[in-house]
Amino acid sequence: MTARGSLRAGAAVTDITPPPGGSMAGFAARRAVSTGAHDPLSATAVAVADDRNTSVVIAADLIALDPETARLIARDVSARTGVPAAHVAVAVTHTHGGPAVTRGGIGGFADPAYVAAACERIAQAGAEAVARLAPAVLHRGCGQLPGVAFNRRGGTVTDPAVPVVRLARPDGETIATVFSHACHPVTLGPDNLQVTADWPGYARRHTAQALGGVALFLQGCCGQLNTGHAAADSLRGTPDAGRTFQAAERIGRLVGEAAVAAAREAAPAGPGPVEVAAENVELPLGPPPSSDTLRAWLRDWERLGTGGTSEPASEPASEPASESASEPTSPADFEPESTPSATPETEEAPGSDPASEAGVVFQAVSDPLTDPMPAGVAMAWARWARECLDGPVPVSVEVPVAVHRWAGVPLVFLPCEPFVDLALDLRAELDDPALLVAGYTGGVPGYLPYPATHYAEGGYEILEAHRAYGLPAVFLPEAGELVKDTARSLALRGTR
Repeated sequence: MTARGSLRAGAAVTDITPPPGGSMAGFAARRAVSTGAHDPLSATAVAVADDRNTSVVIAADLIALDPETARLIARDVSARTGVPAAHVAVAVTHTHGGPAVTRGGIGGFADPAYVAAACERIAQAGAEAVARLAPAVLHRGCGQLPGVAFNRRGGTVTDPAVPVVRLARPDGETIATVFSHACHPVTLGPDNLQVTADWPGYARRHTAQALGGVALFLQGCCGQLNTGHAAADSLRGTPDAGRTFQAAERIGRLVGEAAVAAAREAAPAGPGPVEVAAENVELPLGPPPSSDTLRAWLRDWERLGTGGTSEPASEPASEPASESASEPTSPADFEPESTPSATPETEEAPGSDPASEAGVVFQAVSDPLTDPMPAGVAMAWARWARECLDGPVPVSVEVPVAVHRWAGVPLVFLPCEPFVDLALDLRAELDDPALLVAGYTGGVPGYLPYPATHYAEGGYEILEAHRAYGLPAVFLPEAGELVKDTARSLALRGTR
């Protein structure tokens, strides 16, 4: 493989910190609005080009973006720069200390004015990175950092890799360092009311201070990985002595140190082109509950949400919902629309229950509650049930899968909240232990469990999380395999 002209790179950062008083995303127990910002939220962009193609990668300190919102940002960058929208990867770091920005809520009500302003600033970062393209050399490395991420579904499977790509001017001055690690940014708990980028912000600052230039963090496949607490811990709302800004700084410094060490030992990339291979895929959703079931659940959740008690006949969840659903109080007049980029289907016939017919994979856990359901969760689930009853409900969601190559070095971009096993399998199948596999790119409409064996185990990600995202059901088991196979195929195109 030969190079196609000189490599160029550019980078930019814009501020997307929201004003105080907005609805925050990420925790069912947190119902109050933000009191201000502890640290800034940023959108960081890196552009890489040769004489034929340009790749743009942007990462924003947000919990998620709807797929259609990510597409609009990519189109905005394209309109400003001429770079094809398919060549623009729009990712989020998945901080749980930021504003609500999606139609499903994931912990609150999005403020349309803030969302519009943030999207404009995110696109601006991408355009500025393209405008700053300058001659560059690329180095690639990969560190190891066990012990930061824990598997909240049990077991020991995590991803200790810290892949790094360093772009520098010919004289050695750093233009940008792109790095990744897989771990939910949930160091701060539901008692925190200050906007924060959580540990990725600290990791970026440490990396930029050590190496110079801009530091861009890409979240890995951390669907079931977090900083070491059970999902139910995020419901209680009481302060946890271990979930502090000091802990976030410590974790961020560890990740940053691993990235810096890997960057300093990184090897120069061989000659190779800048290329982008992207493909949209339709992720199929499981069958929704019947109207009768939804109405029964809605009655129970409305009673629980207003302080009543009930004995739900068909829904109580023995594993309470985790960090991703709540019903904050403001702005009260904003009603999220139907899930974007989803293929609709009319409501099922009265009396039918496709969820029951499909089996336990798509049913809520039927064991009685061991603890009362928190009011915030009940209110959020009641809102979801009302939206499902209003219909129509989608049967699939369209999302992009992409592989960008910088001087021949691949970076894989996956949508949704992918389980860690997906990244591990891609690296193994492509025989590339240093492969950077980013999730949370091109839209985050829900969790992407993989492999299919996770479905039989149930748990929050399988049985409840789709409600926080405004989906009628979890993605079918074949969705994860579809994303993995598409990424693998796209990655292999550049090696032929």
